[in-house]
Amino acid sequence: SVGLGSDVYYGYRFYVPKGWDTGTKGWGFAIAQIHFEAVFGAPIEFLLSDDHLTLGLETGSCVAAGTAASGCQFRSNADNAPCASTSARTCLPGYYLIPPGMSQGVWQEVVLHVHWASDKSGQIEAWYRPKGTTSWKQSVSISGIPTVQWSAGKACCPSAAVDKFGAYRSYSTTPTSFWLDNVSTANT
Repeated sequence: SVGLGSDVYYGYRFYVPKGWDTGTKGWGFAIAQIHFEAVFGAPIEFLLSDDHLTLGLETGSCVAAGTAASGCQFRSNADNAPCASTSARTCLPGYYLIPPGMSQGVWQEVVLHVHWASDKSGQIEAWYRPKGTTSWKQSVSISGIPTVQWSAGKACCPSAAVDKFGAYRSYSTTPTSFWLDNVSTANT
C-alpha cells in the first residue's frame, strides 16, 4: 500500500570501481526508485553520477509525461537544474545524498528516512558514509512537502507502491555496471 502516515527507513549499500563512469550524462544512472506508484516515475530516486549520488524528487500532484506541463508539484534534481517554477510547480533546491567528491572503489552506505504523506507533513532525511567509517554525515533534511505522487485532477493516492532497486539510465553506447548489497527497510 502507499502507507500514508508511516515512517520508513531504507538502508542501501553500493559500490563502483575506481575509474567508473556512468557512460551517459544528464540525469545520471538511477539506482533506486523509492515508492514507485506508476504516476510520474518515482517520487524519490537515487541518481548516481561519477563522483556523487543525487536525490531526485517528483512529488505531489503530477501531470503526465509527454504534455507541455508535464511534471509534479514539487521537484528537485541537483544535476538537472532547469525547473520553471509556476503556480503549479515548486522547484526545490538540489540535494545530494552523497555530495560531489564521493570516492570510487569503496562501498558507500546510505540511510534514507521518509515520512510518507500527501500533505505538508511529509519529511525526507538522509545520512551517508563510506563503509568502515564510524560516523554518519547528514546530507538531506526536507520537510513540509508531500512525499507521494498522484495524477493531477484525481484524488490522492494510488492504492499501491513498490520500491525498485537496480540500474536504469537513458540511452548510452557505453556498457556499465555497479554493485548493490544490503538493501533493507525498517520502521525505526
